[in-house]
Amino acid sequence: MKEEFETLYEQWYSRLFQLAYRILLNEELAQEATQRAFINIYRRQEQLSQVKNFRQWLYRIVLNCTMDILREQKRRRNHHPIQNVSEKQLAHQPDGMLKQMQRKELQKLFQGIFQQIPTEQRMVVVLKIYHNVTFEEIGKMLQISSNTAKSRFYRGIALIRQILEEKNLIEEVKTHDL
Repeated sequence: MKEEFETLYEQWYSRLFQLAYRILLNEELAQEATQRAFINIYRRQEQLSQVKNFRQWLYRIVLNCTMDILREQKRRRNHHPIQNVSEKQLAHQPDGMLKQMQRKELQKLFQGIFQQIPTEQRMVVVLKIYHNVTFEEIGKMLQISSNTAKSRFYRGIALIRQILEEKNLIEEVKTHDL
């Protein structure tokens, strides 16, 4: 059982961390959420055989942990979500220094934009764009209808577009390969 959990951890840690990071916009908080999620997963190992959609189940646990952390941060009122992405995260593709610098700048830009999007919309946008989750799955994960998930997604995308247009950055983003 311990070996199975270690395999699960190795296979899913990166994806679950990225999900948490894109919602929390803070590397340390994302690590905390991911660790809490794996503690919950470890405690629920006996449920694994009953899980119908494994990815959905894992994502739901991580989403719950990120929401817990957001609530804790709100209570503390000392949340500083914009931080630089670590160099090891950016260096996963050997594109050359200029390309990496452009990607890093765009990531900073999107962190600032994502900070301005309501959490409910941010979660749906992250799940749909970065994790290729269907609206139906998102609805089940967030315990909302698939139509509500679609609505949140399109409102989130519209807000991102509006912010980019206000900053006259829409053309610049289109020219970069993310």
